[in-house]
Amino acid sequence: MESTKAWLEKIGKTIDAKDSEGFADFLTEDGIFRFGNQPDVKGRKAVAGYVAQFFTMIKSSEHEIVNFWEKDNAVIWQGRVHYTKA
Repeated sequence: MESTKAWLEKIGKTIDAKDSEGFADFLTEDGIFRFGNQPDVKGRKAVAGYVAQFFTMIKSSEHEIVNFWEKDNAVIWQGRVHYTKA
């Protein structure tokens, strides 16, 4: 079984590769995604489209795990992200 840290690293690498479909695959079909203080985006297909649009606004990103916590069926991820503008 994959460790939580490895799973979070995989998410970060998927985002850093600008793989919007791959990122959306981490969500359930009816999952909800919110970036910062933007409105919720619901559904895997809608999230993939939203994230793909976001990727057009940046040249690259680098995700780093600072810490994470697990409770019941949830994971909280504290991290740092470095964005390079397009």
